[in-house]
Amino acid sequence: MIKRIKKYFSKNEFIKNSLIMVSGTTLAQVLPILLSPVITRLYKPEDFGVLAIFTSLSVIFIIFANGKYDIAILLPKKESYGINLLFLNFILAAGVSLILLIIILVFHDKIILFYKAPRLGKWLYLLPVVVFFLAGRTSLSYYLMRFKDYKLISKIKVASASSISIIQIGLFFFKNGVLALISGYSIGHIVAYFGMMRSVLKRKELLKKIQRAKMIALAKQYKKFPLVQMPSALVGRISRELPNLLITPIFGAEVLGFFSLGFRILSAPSSLIGTSISQVFMQYINEKLQKNASIIGTFKSVLKKLLIISIPIFTILAIFSEPLFGFIFGKQWTESGLYVQILSPMFLVRFITVALTSVLYVLEKHKLIFNLQLSMLFLALLIFGITYFLKLSVINFFVIYSISFTLYYLVYFYFIWLSVKKVG
Repeated sequence: MIKRIKKYFSKNEFIKNSLIMVSGTTLAQVLPILLSPVITRLYKPEDFGVLAIFTSLSVIFIIFANGKYDIAILLPKKESYGINLLFLNFILAAGVSLILLIIILVFHDKIILFYKAPRLGKWLYLLPVVVFFLAGRTSLSYYLMRFKDYKLISKIKVASASSISIIQIGLFFFKNGVLALISGYSIGHIVAYFGMMRSVLKRKELLKKIQRAKMIALAKQYKKFPLVQMPSALVGRISRELPNLLITPIFGAEVLGFFSLGFRILSAPSSLIGTSISQVFMQYINEKLQKNASIIGTFKSVLKKLLIISIPIFTILAIFSEPLFGFIFGKQWTESGLYVQILSPMFLVRFITVALTSVLYVLEKHKLIFNLQLSMLFLALLIFGITYFLKLSVINFFVIYSISFTLYYLVYFYFIWLSVKKVG
């Protein structure tokens, strides 16, 4: 039986590569999850709230920094095109990071005042550095996927995630508070960047093919990504990060801290499994389309696997999260468990939808993605607007948020299915 299973996995390239990515990502998340009960006892909810603001700003600005050319890296058949697109991403990331630094220098005090987070203070100046390395890490990950180097990507994920947690715990004993949390987050991504960059620098023959004229030509060839896909991705990312950006001004940093821990736990299945499957799924679908083969069967197979994985996980979280959070993370985090119970249905549908969204990128459904992301932004702004003007309680806010976005992601999935069905 064991030999048959091994033989099946070795023959099915998609499952094999998915397992490599999933296993690496799982290992990368195991240590932080195991250390979370320690970290939550070292830091206050307010500290996690400030970290959430910092991380949300960083992931929003990497969209500008990459211009969504990072996805284009995977598409050309010629390797010389791939390496030129990679370095085009590096140049763009450096320019955006410099502009971001200037913005922070000019508006630093106003930003801190808006978020009512004085402890963010001088650490806000670290944001452009983090944006550059985080954008570079994302681009490098797509570049390594061209060579199906999933093992290296997985190893880097483990090293990066481990660095974040270990540094956050270690620095607490020297200088506690926001400094340790932000430093751990920043250094972890820098470690990942240089780990992947070492592999690229070994490909000396390809490095010789980097040309300014070729980068300009490729920038024009794939101009739909920054002109159409980037606005769409930006709208979508802002929509997803709005809770981290607007909860503090409305409810305070402590509520954001509770939410950020709950969000981290609810996002764990996506981080552990969904993202890895999505990346391999994207590469596999791209190969199928290049061969003019049907993609419906692959889509249905991945959907079935996602349902089998997600339903038990989110059901358990919806039922037992409140008492579990108090026991595992400390009594002060019980409220975070309550938020998890409320948001679990939304994250179940979100987990499946987000994992399958990569097919829309391969099919270059730019207009559809933008309209869906724009709808999400309007919905999020509407919920926050109602919450602010009607002065809703925190619980009422999360109930409305969960119901609204559960319905939204169901509609999103329906449009993904229609796109796949149309291609055949």
